[in-house]
Amino acid sequence: KKVNRMKNGTKMLNLMYQRKKAGLTQGELAEKVGVKRLTIWAYESGRRKPNQEMLERLAVALNCTVADLL
Repeated sequence: KKVNRMKNGTKMLNLMYQRKKAGLTQGELAEKVGVKRLTIWAYESGRRKPNQEMLERLAVALNCTVADLL
């Protein structure tokens, strides 16, 4: 199920989808964007919300658009 908008506490299911589509583990994606694996887990589970800069870094690492992640 895709999430159309993101609020605090909303799971970033699209991030998880794009990460899996790219064939990356949370740890591999974390390394590509310069954070710890737990940070990626926190984004995907809705415990943390990435800022605009991080969304852009994630999009580059996953070869998608920021809109694809939201």
